[in-house]
Amino acid sequence: CRAAQLARMTSGPIPAGSPIVTARGEAAAVFIVAIVRGWSAAFDTGAVAVSLDTGHAHYAHGATGAPPVDAFVRAAGARLAHVHVQDADGWGDRHWQIGRGTIPWHAVFAALAALPEMPRLILELADVRGAPASARWLEGQGLAR
Repeated sequence: CRAAQLARMTSGPIPAGSPIVTARGEAAAVFIVAIVRGWSAAFDTGAVAVSLDTGHAHYAHGATGAPPVDAFVRAAGARLAHVHVQDADGWGDRHWQIGRGTIPWHAVFAALAALPEMPRLILELADVRGAPASARWLEGQGLAR
């Protein structure tokens, strides 16, 4: 089965000099997205897909020079099924309410809108009391209704 082949291919230590060990910034992020998308496709079932955390992607962008969050959305493409929506400053996994950080939300939502199917969006906030304000901010920006 394809899942067993994948497990055999990816088990064990990562060889020295492999791209996952030596790549930095954008190259590493693109490589990681390609691996995850490939893994989800290798299972050959709709039950395994890609999940994206906007705060983690933005941290990778700010701290390592990886592409911005919207590039991760486009790279995952139709395999993207789930998005943890949180705001951040690019230097940590903040879980701030939406609109408090520096994630370029208009670009993120434009990339989401271009997908063949909208993934499930889950607010992931450090303080749940920020959920209504996050929803209002997204509505005020024309990104949600």
